[in-house]
This record gives sequence, structure tokens and C-alpha cells, in this order.
Amino acid sequence: KGEQIHGSIILIEEIPNLYNAQAEQSFRNVMERHIQRTIVPTIFIYSDVYEGKHKPEELQRLIPSTILHSNLVQILTIQPATKAKMKKCLQSIAKMEGIGSLTSDFCEEMHLSSGGDMRHAVLAMQFRFSSSSTRQHVGKESTKRDTKLSMFHALGKLIHAKRKPLCQDTVEETKMWDDGRGPLEFDPEDILSRSGMAVGSAVSFLSYHCPHYFTDITEMSRAFDRFSEAGMFVNRFYQGGAGQSTLEYASSIASRAIADSNRTPAPPAFRQLSAPEVFGVMKKSNENEVKMDQLRKRLSLGGGKIALDSNIGSAHRFVTESLPYMRCILPKEVNYALSNLHSYANDSGNNNATEATCQEEALARENEVLLEDDIVDDDDW
Repeated sequence: KGEQIHGSIILIEEIPNLYNAQAEQSFRNVMERHIQRTIVPTIFIYSDVYEGKHKPEELQRLIPSTILHSNLVQILTIQPATKAKMKKCLQSIAKMEGIGSLTSDFCEEMHLSSGGDMRHAVLAMQFRFSSSSTRQHVGKESTKRDTKLSMFHALGKLIHAKRKPLCQDTVEETKMWDDGRGPLEFDPEDILSRSGMAVGSAVSFLSYHCPHYFTDITEMSRAFDRFSEAGMFVNRFYQGGAGQSTLEYASSIASRAIADSNRTPAPPAFRQLSAPEVFGVMKKSNENEVKMDQLRKRLSLGGGKIALDSNIGSAHRFVTESLPYMRCILPKEVNYALSNLHSYANDSGNNNATEATCQEEALARENEVLLEDDIVDDDDW
């Protein structure tokens, strides 16, 4: 076994779609276990670009910071290849593949479109010279490297849904669905895919903010019909039994819902985008599940508290079937854990207490001012 792994490495170039916080946490757990246990060197290539800028801190979404900055991991920052080095490498590949000498214009184009990413330039050149039939029809845009958009930049594009002016040049693009409007300035599906957002999250964001951009209730109702359809496809995909095409349908419907429905948009104005309030509820729900999972592990056999398997099942099953009995056996620890859970009673109680405290402090300050300024009627004494 030792001879088999000698001289081997594990190369990770792509990762699955981490569509929510739970998926990200699961991936971090997998990477943490792998890094701590493996004896095979692992190379993890991370080259995501957001609007032309690298964000190294995004690595913490994939690898826990305690592991990422430990002695187990070494971070190497690779600078973009210079134009001369890229040209030399591409010329060498072209010579070995029998393509011939590459022109200076071609090498310039590869360097600009790839942003100095050698791997992307090699793949783009392979695509360009894959066959003689495609060689004549491939333009510069096909070899340009896609860059990720920030979430709010992408949402702004989908909400405003700007269009090209309707003129002779755009008539050919719109003749199949002529509705009196010019074609969109962008590809909605491409914008959503480059945002890095899960389709379900995009549906929530767009449906939460879009009412401010409509002036016609019928048009807004049509947009919400589309969001409902997209949400149905998303739920069907995550419930299982549906293929990847189901999620692609949802992406297409959600990204085009506002552009299709909003024929009389509201006048342009600055409108701040923020997370939908339902996200806060979902966050508290996830935090509750984490706290229940921590309680379950702390009281399990590993913690020496009670003969309970820490992998008893779902959080719902644990709360309904085990927690009531554990509360009788270990009331102090269980009650303390429950008091820290998010709930309507706890949150509203904390809010009311905070509000009452603020009112008391304000009244005390007001009394101090009145006494200092001697603004008191003699009849009050």
C-alpha cells in the first residue's frame, strides 16, 4: 500500500455546487477530515474570479480557517503569466501538436482573454484548433474567460432588465417574439450562473425586491406566477427524483421573470438591496439545529453523560422523541441549552426587555436634564 501511494498526489480542480450554508459546512467537514488524515499530498486549485478580482479569503468557505492557516496547509499564490511566458508556452504546444507557428495577434488575444491564466489559455487554444470546421466560426468572445459577478451586481441586472434600443440592427433579434421592446442587453441565465447564487436564493431575493420596480399590479402578479413556477422546480429538484434539467428550467424562469413581465417599470431611482427577512428566520432555524446537534453530542456516550447514540437521527426526531426524557434526567444542562435557542418567546422577550431598558434610560436622562435646568413648577414640591 505504501508503494502504491509513493509519488502520488491528489489534484482537486473542481468542486460540487455548494448551494446553501449546509452544503458549504458539509464540504468544509469533508476537507477538514481529509487534510487531517491523508498521507497523500493534495493540491487544491482555486481560481475563482469575482468581477476581475481574486478573493483569497473565499478559501475559508471551503476549508476551515483553523486548518487553512495551520502547518498542515501551505498556500501558494500564483501570479498571472506574463505575455512573453504565455507566448513561449503556447508556441511550444502548437509545435508539438503540429499546428504550426502562432501569430503574435493570436498570442495577444489569448493573454488578454485569459487574464494571464495559463490553464485557461491552453484550453481556449485547444478549443480554437479542435477542428477545421469550428476554426472559422470561433470569435474572440468564445475564448474570453468568464468572471463571476458579485451577488448584488447580478441581482441589479436581473431586476432592472435593461434592453437595447429597438432599431433596425435589433429587429432580426426580436422578430421571433416581437412585443414592441428591444432585446435584453445580457443573457439572464448567464448572469445568474456567474453570480454563484443558488437558484432558490435568487428566487427569494428577486421576489422580495421586485415590487418596488413595478407600476402595474397585473404585471407584478405575472412575475410572481413565474417565481412560483421556478420555486416549484427548485423544490422538485432537491426533493429528489428530478434531473439537473429541472434546476436549469428554474434558473431560466426565475432570471427572466421580471424582464418578461415588467413592461411599465418604475422610474429609475436608488433602491438599496438587502437580504429577505425570511433569510433571518432560516438562519435562526439552522442555528437551532446546530445547537441541538451540539447538545446531542455533548450528552451522548462520547461525553460520558448518558447512554445515547449521537447519531440518533434527524434534529426533529431528537427533539420530539429524546429531548423530553433527557430534560427529566439532566434538567440543568438541557434547560440551559433550551434557553439559548431562538424562539418567538425568547426573541420577543429579549426585544421587549431591551426596549424597556432603553425607555428607562431615556426617562432617567430626561429627569437629570430637568433637575439640572431647574425646570420644575413650585406647585410640584
